[in-house]
Amino acid sequence: MNIQNNEIDLGMAKKLLSSKGEFEINILSNSMSPLFKKGDRLKIIEVKEDLKRYDIIVFLRDGKFVVHYIWRINGVSKKSFITRSLENPHEDELPVQKSEVLGILKDVQLSMSKKIYLSLRYGI
Repeated sequence: MNIQNNEIDLGMAKKLLSSKGEFEINILSNSMSPLFKKGDRLKIIEVKEDLKRYDIIVFLRDGKFVVHYIWRINGVSKKSFITRSLENPHEDELPVQKSEVLGILKDVQLSMSKKIYLSLRYGI
């Protein structure tokens, strides 16, 4: 099933994801380049485990799907995160509540070398 930005709210998207198991979104920017680019179609699945650093998540912000990686998990309760894009990590940093997370990307992860680079370049 394909979901277009601006067609659905978070509650409806979560229900759809829960009932279908996965769906696709179209990427509208190059913020996560070179991992994927504008126009790519990515599959989202439900979050079944605790989210961790470098997981690539999908959340709604201002009526649009945003795909970022988790840079920092806030607090022991793990109920909020700081996310970043790959293209502009410092300028494109967004706080996200666990309740705002729609899902996680299926079959897409940051490589170990990219994780090491990000940690060394931008701090732990």
